[in-house]
Amino acid sequence: MTTNGSHRGRDSAHGASGAGAHGAFDAGGEDARPDPDDRFRWRRDRTAALLVVLAALATFALGLGHDFVFDDVPVIAGDPRLEHPFELGPIFGAGYWAADASGATRLWRPLTTWSFALGRLVHGPGPGGVLAINWLLNAACSVLVFALACRIVRRRDVALLAGLVFAVHPVHVEVVSNGVGRGELLAAAFSLAAILLHLGWLDRRGEHAAAPRGRPAAPGPQVDARFAAALVCYGLAMLAKESAAVVPGLIFLCDWFGREGGRLRPMLRPARLAGYFAYAIPLAAVVAGRAEVIGLAAPQVAEVMVGATPTQRIVLALDVIARTTAQLAVPITLAAEYSDYRRLVREITPADAVLPLLACGLLAGGIVAAALRGRRAIALGLLFLLLAGLPTNNLLVAIGTIRGDRLLYLSSAGFAIAFAAIVLRFVPAGRPATIATAVVAALLAGRAVVRIPAWKTEASLVRATVIDSPGNAPSWARLGDLERGAGDFAAAEAAYDRALALYARVDRAPAVVRLGRARALAAAGETARAETAYRTLVASEPDFLPARLDLGGLLYEADRLEDAVEAFDDALARMPDAWEPRANRAVVLSDLGRHDEALADVRRVLRDHPTNGAAYRIYAAVLEAAGETAAAAEVRRRLGDPAPGRIGGPPPGGG
Repeated sequence: MTTNGSHRGRDSAHGASGAGAHGAFDAGGEDARPDPDDRFRWRRDRTAALLVVLAALATFALGLGHDFVFDDVPVIAGDPRLEHPFELGPIFGAGYWAADASGATRLWRPLTTWSFALGRLVHGPGPGGVLAINWLLNAACSVLVFALACRIVRRRDVALLAGLVFAVHPVHVEVVSNGVGRGELLAAAFSLAAILLHLGWLDRRGEHAAAPRGRPAAPGPQVDARFAAALVCYGLAMLAKESAAVVPGLIFLCDWFGREGGRLRPMLRPARLAGYFAYAIPLAAVVAGRAEVIGLAAPQVAEVMVGATPTQRIVLALDVIARTTAQLAVPITLAAEYSDYRRLVREITPADAVLPLLACGLLAGGIVAAALRGRRAIALGLLFLLLAGLPTNNLLVAIGTIRGDRLLYLSSAGFAIAFAAIVLRFVPAGRPATIATAVVAALLAGRAVVRIPAWKTEASLVRATVIDSPGNAPSWARLGDLERGAGDFAAAEAAYDRALALYARVDRAPAVVRLGRARALAAAGETARAETAYRTLVASEPDFLPARLDLGGLLYEADRLEDAVEAFDDALARMPDAWEPRANRAVVLSDLGRHDEALADVRRVLRDHPTNGAAYRIYAAVLEAAGETAAAAEVRRRLGDPAPGRIGGPPPGGG
């Protein structure tokens, strides 16, 4: 290819080292005439691309044997829609959380849900296949980041380091080694594809700065396959996760600040602007679909944000921006939960704003300085980081999460580009750059490998989270459940007490946490304390049926049968249509010798619930206690060993 003298001279500084290809600007900031050869090309770049893929696969392979944890259980394991992947109505016509009939979570991610359903058809319901797909998607996203970096920086070694940083970064553990990270992966993959397709479309139509010299700019929008594919990818990204709505802004950044070198005039050409306005079409379509299914109201805010003013929320957002940027640079502290109930957002004072403002001011100053000094790869990467994180950092609107490693997935693509440009700015091309790349990638991969085992099981993740984020109330409640299940009732009580103390900071005392504590006391044999806990819970939550059932069961086990009957009577007075207290009362009445009353209770249950297997088993026991052994034997014979809840026909021996 022929170039002018000044261009050839600038290229030689890097080309002699074999670093490579040309772009709009290099990592060091020297402006260069745009060249179409900055695009990712398989024949030339396959070795680097394969290295990125292998690094991603090798780093996260340890997570392939993990269980479903945390949100995986309701979203993947517990979603009945996934059994029917070709019934799209329930998938696209309902919210992300199948168990959230009220739609309070305000999440609609049908493409992510559908991917779980299609995956289950192929690999079954277990976690292995889900995590394997995540594993492969992360590798694919890493190659896309490498391809994007090739278009933004001149040196191929910088692009390679950017791809490797993204491929192995430890903040991605929560995405790759956790089933519900699928939404982040799909959204990022389609977002990055949309960016690359749009830039390729501009190259093709001659509007782009990187187009070959002499090709005139096309007079109209010229919608071709690449541009249409970019629009489709944008829509799919938003159907995977709503935070992808900022993709047109990311494309604009890569086009204007990256490929045009910050020149505004080319960006204002009508044809160029028309291309960006076209993204309103998929955006409007997705917003309309969301409005139809779950409405347009904002999601529930995180508990620690309740009561906060807009100013306090903005201070929080600035703090999140500062902390997450630092975390990407030095990923020492990683946690599954960051909501700290000891530090409520509504308690933020003006003095608390000083450090976040200072940190964000330094970050903004660094971006401006990098741009003015010609270090546009650094500036663009950091701007990409900030813009991609805008939907999730609570700056524009409060969301249900304070902060999360998973929320940094797409943002980290910008960080990887900026970080690689900064590191290799001070490292000569050639062997020193190769060594620096290997060291950085090894350090990040090592941290990821150390973090991955925390996500192996629910137990390992809960124990890690209470250490990493000791102010998180839900994690202590989960630890209480875990210790109770393991039989360590003293540790369970301590964990529940810790959770309740933290929940008290937001004026809450969740019934399920108090129930778990009462159950731990009962299992430990502390009947009096357990009874007090149950009665206190029933008094404050009179419609919480599990507490009433447990109280009656506790009294029954303590041989206080009349008190147990009274407890079940109270439950029925409050909830007359509930079958459980009536069936349990039948058992107690039978033990008291009040067989006619017991039979009347259980027959009423079976009349209202004729397929209730548990009620049939109680019926057989009550019949036998009443001396009706033949009828009891007939019930047991008819029960056989069917699946619970599948017994049919009228109850034998009864009305």
